[in-house]
Amino acid sequence: MQKAVCTELIYMFKNVIISSMKKRFFIFTLVIIALVVPMGSAQAFTYEKNLIITDREGTNTNYLSVGGIQRFLEDKGSVLASMSVTTDSGAKRAVSKVIKTVAERYNINPMVLLVMAQKESSAITTSTLTYPIEHWVMAYGRCDSCSEEDAAPYKGMQKQFNWAARGLRGYLDDISERGYSVSGWGPGITKTTTDGLSVTPDNAFTAALYTYNPCVGAYGGGYENFGCNSAFQKLWQDWNPNTIFYPNGSLLQSGGVVYVIQDGKKRAFTSRSALIANYDTRRIITVPSIALEQYKSGVNITLPNYSLVRNPAGTIYLIVGDTRRGIASQEAFRSNGFNPEEVLDVRWGVINAYTEGRPITAATTFQPGTLLRNSDTGATFVIGAAGRKKAIWDKTILENNYFARPITDVSPAEINSVVDGQPEKLKEGTLVRGKKAVFVISNGKKRPFDSADTFEQYGYTWDTVIEVPKKVLQLHETGKSITVKAKKKKKGTVKKKKKK
Repeated sequence: MQKAVCTELIYMFKNVIISSMKKRFFIFTLVIIALVVPMGSAQAFTYEKNLIITDREGTNTNYLSVGGIQRFLEDKGSVLASMSVTTDSGAKRAVSKVIKTVAERYNINPMVLLVMAQKESSAITTSTLTYPIEHWVMAYGRCDSCSEEDAAPYKGMQKQFNWAARGLRGYLDDISERGYSVSGWGPGITKTTTDGLSVTPDNAFTAALYTYNPCVGAYGGGYENFGCNSAFQKLWQDWNPNTIFYPNGSLLQSGGVVYVIQDGKKRAFTSRSALIANYDTRRIITVPSIALEQYKSGVNITLPNYSLVRNPAGTIYLIVGDTRRGIASQEAFRSNGFNPEEVLDVRWGVINAYTEGRPITAATTFQPGTLLRNSDTGATFVIGAAGRKKAIWDKTILENNYFARPITDVSPAEINSVVDGQPEKLKEGTLVRGKKAVFVISNGKKRPFDSADTFEQYGYTWDTVIEVPKKVLQLHETGKSITVKAKKKKKGTVKKKKKK
């Protein structure tokens, strides 16, 4: 095995003075490439040596929550998922908590630390505890020319993550203040890496990563047996599906929990009945935990839409979307045709999560969600949340939105007594096929996929696409195309300085 290449870290922290060579600290940052990512996957990857990741990505501390880090470690089968460490204060903390804490302390994206841990010790995909993982997970302070005794101040899981994040922050601060790091790396400054390649970083975070590890590695034409920064970039791209943002109505599953995407938030289903009552479970897409971390959490969905529930005080409600509409009286219950056997008893915590809506009284003609059919013409309608009737123009809408729901036949006079609303559209997240394109319904619009590859990259399956007539498609305005966007290159915020 070739000799490891080390880089001196002589960053002068405000309260730390390094006065001699013995007090300098080093980082050994080369990992055998086979331990990082499979060699066969290198063919589809092109290393962008001047822009490893953007400054915004590198400093996005909100990218992963503690729970997200924990789920990510569990998804990868990492030994770190079940480990706890003793912090400087003597407290026991899960590794996921330690990573999140130091990431926030030094304004570093937690995923940066996870990728570095994999690059340095294969800690994220290794299921058994090894000596390097336990003591030198980030390889901070280790090199060929320094003994373990010399590096003892940096030994241990918590110290390794803390010093690695602190080091990166130090480089970034130097670059912000003077344009280059302790070893001369900076935006617009051309330097030669230890494996002989010329690099001119586009931004501050790329320069910081080259300061930490000044080599390109096997995926970028550098060292053949080591990953270095090219392995970092490949892992980052493999582990971060941040070019895909799912449209409203998408059903995503991770860790056994199913979520629906609504208004840019993920809403977890906490009961199976709430899911199957209103959604086609064939549309569920299994995604890695990191994909769901990109959405803020919305209110959990516990109750099926249009279900009848009773709180501990005995008040009965009709659930309509995110609101609860109280049944004003026994007369109102009977006159609206509700069935006592369909009422579910729920706890205060469940019912209080819903916003109070207008009560349903005996004067309410038809409650929301009721399907009506004109006994003379056969025209079908649904009563919307606002109490207006919405025409259902085609059976494809009826079957898609209200599968197996009962329909009440009523006279033309009863139908005409209800105020008209807009025609009913297809349910959010529905996949439909026209003559020339496949669409997903989102925010009431039909959004075409730009290619079959894009459709499949999102995880959709062709058997869930339904055929609809032209008149149904025309109900939906055409929205923006669904595409998998390439990552944009963003320049660093630090101005170009003179070459050092």
